[in-house]
Amino acid sequence: MTIAAGFVNRSGVLLCADTLVGDSQQSSYRSKIIGSRFQDGEALFGYCGVLGFSESAIQRCADVLERYRGRPRTIPAIVDSIRKIWTSACRDSHGQQTSYDQIVMAVHSKEEREVALYYSSDRVLAQSTTGFECIGIGDFMCRHLLGGDVYCGLQADLQRVFELAMCCVARVKAAMPTAIGGNLMAANLGNDGGLKLFAKLEIEWVEQYSLKFEQLASYAAFAFTEMAENSDAVFERVLKELNRESRSMREQWRAERARYAKGKFGMPPAEAYDLMYLFQQPIEEGKSSPESTTHDSQCPPASQE
Repeated sequence: MTIAAGFVNRSGVLLCADTLVGDSQQSSYRSKIIGSRFQDGEALFGYCGVLGFSESAIQRCADVLERYRGRPRTIPAIVDSIRKIWTSACRDSHGQQTSYDQIVMAVHSKEEREVALYYSSDRVLAQSTTGFECIGIGDFMCRHLLGGDVYCGLQADLQRVFELAMCCVARVKAAMPTAIGGNLMAANLGNDGGLKLFAKLEIEWVEQYSLKFEQLASYAAFAFTEMAENSDAVFERVLKELNRESRSMREQWRAERARYAKGKFGMPPAEAYDLMYLFQQPIEEGKSSPESTTHDSQCPPASQE
């Protein structure tokens, strides 16, 4: 029960996800994007599936990354070390059965000064060739809404990709409220290894206004398919309403953004604070990140699932 997605852009790789976790008994909210910083790079993991398995498997990957003390590696070499742990965790927990616990990753190499997007399919890890990847219950709907990779890729502007990602994920969330919920999160791992977390307010703006526009557009779509006599007048009236309301919403959104200093819209969602603090800590030579054991006490070993 989740939606997580990754989007390639000119500045790096953007990961986004909802924050609802739970089972048949209870629900809670937490980040589904986990970070790792190590000697020769950084990584962001977004996950879907069973909470205990996912966080435990990711932590095992992060521990291996953070213990590495060899020569600087390329992205494929870093991913190879993750692949071994991920495959082992899936095999230990799921045997030969198909696993619905999946990850999407942004991996940065200090040696290459680049970020790449990877995703899992069952226990296989592969690099994205489409510019975006989605996992979770909303996978197919999100891909349908995106309609292709024309808005993503190495030449795509980060802000535009962020708006596209939030628009799609917000629509999936609205369509599946019992499976996807809580605050939406968006984090971009840059080509310089830096982290950009988008503010809660900015995410909510995209979510709110894109859903309002979708409702208006659906009225126009229904009117468009009506071919009865005298239906043209109704269609023209709906188009005028769509045009008027859309322009009004854009002006309202622009006015709200103008009340804040450019690019400063407040803090990210509370669930993102641990990730934010992780990237604020210096990485000392010969030492792992102090956050490398954040989830150890909360997650059972993957093999126990």
